[in-house]
Amino acid sequence: MEALAYLHSDSVRVIHKDIKPANILLSGDLQTVKLADFGVCTRLQKGEKYTNKICGTPNYLAPELSLKHKCSFPADIWAMGCLLYAMITGKPPFNGKTSDETIRKAQKGVYSMPQNISKAC
Repeated sequence: MEALAYLHSDSVRVIHKDIKPANILLSGDLQTVKLADFGVCTRLQKGEKYTNKICGTPNYLAPELSLKHKCSFPADIWAMGCLLYAMITGKPPFNGKTSDETIRKAQKGVYSMPQNISKAC
């Protein structure tokens, strides 16, 4: 979250667009977490609020990206929510047999919360 806060800050203005487990790196002692793979990121110019460049991994893709709408920083927040869900449950919230099915589930907000997850979580 700190990495996203930095990227989204007024001085940096970067949308990562590919938040997923494979792009979260841990140091050998598990004390340092880093965000990696900026290959598809977009840096918004001063005054820009959105980008039209669409990319990402289906299980973590914000609905506006899959619908090919303009996107901005909330797309990364969506992906981070999906990542946290996957870290807690062991699987992404939107998971279909095909990429298209996964994307449709995300667009409709179709997911379930396992019964063993506490309300506080």
